[in-house]
Amino acid sequence: MCESTAQSLKAKLQEVESQHSDLQRRHQEADAASVAAAKDAAHREQALASRVAELEAQVAATQEASHEQQAAQDAVLAQVEAAQLDLRAAKRAGEKAERVARQEAAATVKELQGRLHDMAEALRKATQRHQYVHSTSTRDGW
Repeated sequence: MCESTAQSLKAKLQEVESQHSDLQRRHQEADAASVAAAKDAAHREQALASRVAELEAQVAATQEASHEQQAAQDAVLAQVEAAQLDLRAAKRAGEKAERVARQEAAATVKELQGRLHDMAEALRKATQRHQYVHSTSTRDGW
């Protein structure tokens, strides 16, 4: 009976050792899988960090381009506003020049009308003198 117990204990010991060996193998497999998963996660994290850095650089470049575009638009708008102010000033200057030209033309016309009137008056007086001289000279026998 001692021998059967010893054999039974031996069989149980072998079974426990087999289970222990199986557990150790599973543990090693789990460790290897865990290491592989950790490496994979580290690679993915590194790839994602690289992608994030790339996207941040794109965002910064886009923002810089946007600021440059906004500055260019602001410059163009300033040029448009300056051109509009110049146009308004030119219109005002043109209108003023037109008024001045009209006033000068009116003054010239008035002056010429005055001269014409003076010439007509002088001609009328000269005609009257001529008629007077002619009538007195015919009467006197000239």
